[in-house]
Amino acid sequence: MMSLRSFARAVPRTVSRATLQPARSQLPVRPLAVPKMWKPTRPSAFISAFHTIPSRRAPQEGDNVTQELHAKLCSELELEAQMPETDKYPEGVQDYLDQSEYTLQDLPGKEEIVLTRQYGDETIKITFSIASLQDMPEEPEDPAYDDEEMDETMKDAQAPPGQKRPVNARGGKENPDVAPEDKVSPADQEDMNEEYGDEFDQGQSFPIGLTINITRPNKGAISVAASTSNGALTVDNVFFYPDANMAEPKDAETVFSRQGIYAGPPFGTLDEDLQSLIEQYLEERGIDAHMMLFVPEYIDYKENREYLQWLENMKNFVQP
Repeated sequence: MMSLRSFARAVPRTVSRATLQPARSQLPVRPLAVPKMWKPTRPSAFISAFHTIPSRRAPQEGDNVTQELHAKLCSELELEAQMPETDKYPEGVQDYLDQSEYTLQDLPGKEEIVLTRQYGDETIKITFSIASLQDMPEEPEDPAYDDEEMDETMKDAQAPPGQKRPVNARGGKENPDVAPEDKVSPADQEDMNEEYGDEFDQGQSFPIGLTINITRPNKGAISVAASTSNGALTVDNVFFYPDANMAEPKDAETVFSRQGIYAGPPFGTLDEDLQSLIEQYLEERGIDAHMMLFVPEYIDYKENREYLQWLENMKNFVQP
């Protein structure tokens, strides 16, 4: 017997919807598939945000990289051991500390160095940091080199087609085994040594930031933002705070209270005579050329000591 589903399919499509309604009414009614409005809270065991592959070897088996790193750290320490002793102050540093009224505060492992002294009822605190070495500006390239490269490029462009310049000409492929200084004639080399020798011996000068705080009881504080380079002091700003604690805020309340306070104009906008008197005011308190020469020398000494300790700590940490 033909089922109702087969009979319904055999009826021509032109039959009206009304004639098919009785047949449809006799079909079994299936419940509609209502989507679930909730999902199990337990995540699927087969879904993961990332995949991890466990190591098939023990952590200490065949770790060549760690061994090489440890050996390299040891070799660096051996090289540094051949340098002059770092346990003693350099002669210039020791001479300054022996003659200065300032007391040095330097904690191992810390970047900041502090000089303090009493001057009458004033408490003077000068802070600088070895982080200044990390802020050294890159040496600008001499514009003359750009002009030379441009001239050589123009010569190459004007050369006849098919003609090549000699390989030893500037702009051509040079011998990588020849050092740049070997390409200078002996006579020119002597002139260069005379002209630039002192500059190379002294090394690259770089500014070191200084914070000078001078406080007096019940009179607030003066905070001087300055820098030193080549033994000279450069004052950037002189701030005044009615509360001495604002010069060195140690809590959020003090930081908030000093916000919005007019601390003073830029130092360079002051009258020149006023600038000169402020500089003399600092110099009378021992913030002079002797200190400005001491600061970079001590920074170099401290940075070397901290570097040695860093090498030692790294070596002990990665030791197999």
